[in-house]
Amino acid sequence: MVLLPEIFNILPLAEAKPRTVKRDSRLHRNELSFYREVIKALPSVREEKVATFQKAIAAGEYRIDPYKIAQKMLEWSLLDLVFSSS
Repeated sequence: MVLLPEIFNILPLAEAKPRTVKRDSRLHRNELSFYREVIKALPSVREEKVATFQKAIAAGEYRIDPYKIAQKMLEWSLLDLVFSSS
């Protein structure tokens, strides 16, 4: 099992604080290469999640909450505005 650095944790971006870290460029390149390989190894589709949703849809038990969808759309729009205006 590979542990990913804290940037891969799901945290509200508003809580994230910028950091400056001085690193040896070779170490940084090796670290980036390592994490690129980890990301490449991840499946593009999480089959167990798909199966769960397929079962719920087939059983008529899957309910969509339009308020949650609207909330997430607004959150992502605000994040886009904040981070694209830099």
